[in-house]
Amino acid sequence: MYMIERVTKVTFPKDCKHAALHLRPRSGDAPHAPPLHAGATRNPRFDPAPSYSGPSSSRHGHHDSFIKRALKSIFCMCKTATQEINKNRRDIIEIKSHLGLPADPYHELPEFDDPFAEWDAADEAAIAAAHAPLPRPSQRTRAPTRSRRSPPRGQEIFDEEEETEEEAPPNYREIPDSDEDEDTSDEDAHDDDE
Repeated sequence: MYMIERVTKVTFPKDCKHAALHLRPRSGDAPHAPPLHAGATRNPRFDPAPSYSGPSSSRHGHHDSFIKRALKSIFCMCKTATQEINKNRRDIIEIKSHLGLPADPYHELPEFDDPFAEWDAADEAAIAAAHAPLPRPSQRTRAPTRSRRSPPRGQEIFDEEEETEEEAPPNYREIPDSDEDEDTSDEDAHDDDE
């Protein structure tokens, strides 16, 4: 009413006074400004700037969702128009053939796949990932610490200092091949005495 009165310079009698309309953001995260009283003015130096929190209320995210909604609306209009055109062409061909009129060969317009299906799936995955608990770092089992003297891993096999006795298999006997292989240390000791 104010705009009409101002432009036409005509005042209209009013039976009640209406409060001014103040547009606010849709998200519930944004703080609501207190209502202004009649005659009150805002001073930007004293009023705190509204603080918006969260990724959904960021400017970039807001524009992305607006662009997505606009493109989705355009796509849906085109898809609906294509479906209606195809249906109308089929109906016209059917009517012409029923009346015996020559019908042109019908070529349907192609059906469009929803390009937003991947976008929506990616959005849902991002939302699910944002709300999912963070994975805990994997606890690796550490090998027990070794003393400084122990040889490096795999080196134990080649150590000559330590002699290990292997168990002989059951029913194992050593048979000397010749007389030379026998222990003659006692005989050598007798020869030395003579």
